[in-house]
Amino acid sequence: MAQLYNNLGSVSSETGDFKKAIEYYHRALENFEIIKDKAGKAQALQNIGLIYAAKKDYNKAQLYYQQSLTLNRETDNKYQIVNILSAIGNCFTEMKSYDKAIRYLKESYELAINTGLSNEIFRNCKSLSEAYRGAKDYVKSFDYIEKYIQLKDSVYNAEKFKQLSELQTKYETEKKKKEIEIKTLKLKESEEVNKRQKAVIYSIIGGLILISFFSILLYRLYLKIRKKNLLLVKQKMEIEIQAKELEKLSIVASETDNSVIIANAEGIIEYVNAGFTKLFEYTFDEFASMRGKNIVKTSFYPDFLDLFLDCIEKKNSVVYTTLSETKSGKKIWVQTTLTPYFDNNGNLQKLIAIDSDVTKIKEAEEEIRFQKKEITDSIHYAKRIQSAILPRNENLKDFIGDYFILFRPRDIVSGDFYWTTSVHISDGVTCDRVSDEMSGNRVSNVVFGSRVTSSHPVTIIAVADCTGHGVPGAFMSMLGISFLNEIFNNEKIVNPAQILNELRKSVIESLKQKGASEEMKIVSSETLTNSSAVVSSYGSGKDTPSSFITAVKTPYAANENDGSSSFATAVKDGMDIALCILDPDKHILQFAGANNPLWIIRHDLQGSVNKDNRQSIANGADQNDPQGHVNKGKSQSIAYSADQYDPTGRENELIEIKGDKMPIAIYDKMPPFVTIEIPVHKGDTFYIFSDGYADQFGGPKGKKLMYKRMKQLLIENRNSSMPDQRLALEKNLTEWMSHLDPHSGKPYEQVDDICVIGLRI
Repeated sequence: MAQLYNNLGSVSSETGDFKKAIEYYHRALENFEIIKDKAGKAQALQNIGLIYAAKKDYNKAQLYYQQSLTLNRETDNKYQIVNILSAIGNCFTEMKSYDKAIRYLKESYELAINTGLSNEIFRNCKSLSEAYRGAKDYVKSFDYIEKYIQLKDSVYNAEKFKQLSELQTKYETEKKKKEIEIKTLKLKESEEVNKRQKAVIYSIIGGLILISFFSILLYRLYLKIRKKNLLLVKQKMEIEIQAKELEKLSIVASETDNSVIIANAEGIIEYVNAGFTKLFEYTFDEFASMRGKNIVKTSFYPDFLDLFLDCIEKKNSVVYTTLSETKSGKKIWVQTTLTPYFDNNGNLQKLIAIDSDVTKIKEAEEEIRFQKKEITDSIHYAKRIQSAILPRNENLKDFIGDYFILFRPRDIVSGDFYWTTSVHISDGVTCDRVSDEMSGNRVSNVVFGSRVTSSHPVTIIAVADCTGHGVPGAFMSMLGISFLNEIFNNEKIVNPAQILNELRKSVIESLKQKGASEEMKIVSSETLTNSSAVVSSYGSGKDTPSSFITAVKTPYAANENDGSSSFATAVKDGMDIALCILDPDKHILQFAGANNPLWIIRHDLQGSVNKDNRQSIANGADQNDPQGHVNKGKSQSIAYSADQYDPTGRENELIEIKGDKMPIAIYDKMPPFVTIEIPVHKGDTFYIFSDGYADQFGGPKGKKLMYKRMKQLLIENRNSSMPDQRLALEKNLTEWMSHLDPHSGKPYEQVDDICVIGLRI
């Protein structure tokens, strides 16, 4: 089966279907691996290398050649070693790495001499001549080309001697055969003399034999004549078809605006069409008087001689572009296709050069390059604007403290963004909105409904992942930042869920998003404010309630159970976001998320998980309902059992608080977002992020990095400083992407914008 796939690959390669050929060779390679056939594996690898070399992808060709060379050295297959060394050397010559090319070619040459491989010797001589010529060592190049010519002549003479020997042997065999026939006839004649009595019978028999013999000869002669006649008819038809094709080609050559030049095997121009004069404004006689009639000397291309030799050697067309000048002095770009024509014996007969005016194409390419630069400059300016509206690091440190930000756009501008601010709230009762008015008197930054006491700061921080990346994502991110600033500055909201509800409402209204049902409506901020309630109060240490994680939910405007708010299609534009409010004085962290989670790593003084604070309540239980029943129509609690935070396993040291499974955009069901309150302690670390880091492709198998690896990395570096954690994330990402993509042969490219924020209490 392995050899069958190898043969199928060879057939596909000969027909020019390189993609199919590579597929078959890889299947052959897998089967050779199964049966432990090193020679077969080496052959399959060499065949794949040959295809990539034919496609001029010399880096990939080198990889497969080197693997094949290793296997052939293990099996001591000197013939294949010679061939692969020569192939590697030729690849380096094409890549202009002439020193490496000479090293491999000389090794192949010396091994060929030691093993008596004459054909490989003179081929290596030619390759070495070309490599030394590329290295500008013309003396050695000349020496090897002389050896090549001498060896080629000797091989040619040896082949001729072999053919003459075969003809001589055939002649001697035929001669012996004729002598035997003559002796046989004489023997028959003597027998006829001795048996005169049977002469009449033998005469009749002989006559019948002769008649039969001549009948057969005549019939065979008839078949030969008939076959020749059919062949003549076929040839006549082919000649007629060729004559018609030549007539068409003649019309094309005379009428086309392209220049057609035909030269003989020595490069002497024999014919130019009318298009030559149309293109260059010269008659051929005028042009020949200035530059001569040799096609090598008439070309404006500086390296034409190398192209000319390469074209003849590989028996393939070559295409090159030259800046030329017409008779009137006009500069034009000319693209030339030079094609060699060989007879059935492989001898060069003609050279055909077709010149086309590609000046407009060149001008268009220049215009495209200019426009690309203009667009790129505009995007870079957009990056400056986007960078200006993102929080500055020096400002963040004033109210965040020990933190890191890993912000890495995929393109110049980013669809991910981070946003943070700080506000002073009253030390009284916690509420969802900061009011500018109280009892008719204007008071700044006071909790609505509370008594006026001292205040303390809280920090709001968010990471968002907008639809798309690049310029579209950047527009969306700027909208998101503007809406968040407007919500905070105008509405004075300091409840994560209400901020996300207002943000969703702003996105839907600004993008004019609509669903299939009238009942799919966003809950107003007033409804959210009046219906929200915090089940657990702020506290820390001994005052921390047993339900240390509490979810706050506002009633949904439509009936959640009737399914009336679902729809088939919706606008996809929007964002996923994780938003936290940290109250360091109260040791409380509030979180709300749209598809994005919050990760927390708890630490005691020794840096391990803080077991004293792992308190829990039954899922869905209310503090005032010890039986664990959820009161319909009231706020619902979501809590987690202690088993979820069992510190005995390394992965369980990282606590994941999931956000709501809906985006900041129109969606089939849009209940209010949920606020989750978590008591925090000094040394606890929390992380919010977009999905770009975990979704990055790379690694040895070309897979996504995934959240599991990201969690493990954070757990392993939990005791490191925040800047060191950022370096660890960056290093891991760089190493993950440094693996080669098997499709492109290059390291993996970044697939999405990346934003990760870590903060230590």
